[in-house]
Amino acid sequence: MSHPLSELERRTVVNQLEHSLEDFVKCVQSVPHALWFAVPPAGGWSPGEIAEHVVLTEARLLTYLRGRLLKSPARIPDEAVLKLDAIIPDRVSRRSGRRLDAPEPVQPTRRWPDAATALAEFRIYRRQAIEYAATTVDPVRFHTLPHPGFGELDGYQWLLFVAAHSSRHVLQIEEAVAALSEAERRDPVTVKEPAG
Repeated sequence: MSHPLSELERRTVVNQLEHSLEDFVKCVQSVPHALWFAVPPAGGWSPGEIAEHVVLTEARLLTYLRGRLLKSPARIPDEAVLKLDAIIPDRVSRRSGRRLDAPEPVQPTRRWPDAATALAEFRIYRRQAIEYAATTVDPVRFHTLPHPGFGELDGYQWLLFVAAHSSRHVLQIEEAVAALSEAERRDPVTVKEPAG
């Protein structure tokens, strides 16, 4: 079964990957270095840890797709499956609703000390995803892999997911920076520069 993405699907996913790349880069570049590893007052990940999680997710995506997708049984996408195409970008990019715990391999460990090093890695993996989406002739609509929140997603939907995933975390980084900036404004000693 050899059915590559349609031109509309290809344009759609490449556009979403490129647009969310630009948004993520702008957002991460705007994080003050002093806040990179600062933990928001309410807890959670620092802006640098959020960025790292996104990079790690990007790094794993193509390996996951290329290594496992075409090994899954082929199936014809039905109407219910195709409805996910519109749902994924909206539901993933929003910060409301059900949140999933990140699997251990994409948990941050503060491996990139600043925005520049994290973004250098992010650009590598995102460009690979864009190239794959723009050129693949794999029958990605006819094979699925499990996602913990959506169930089975086909290869196209996984590419939509990764674009929306970085958009979701842009909002999280912005929220963390705003909370940290407000805390620093109220009490300058509560937010400390990261070590190193």
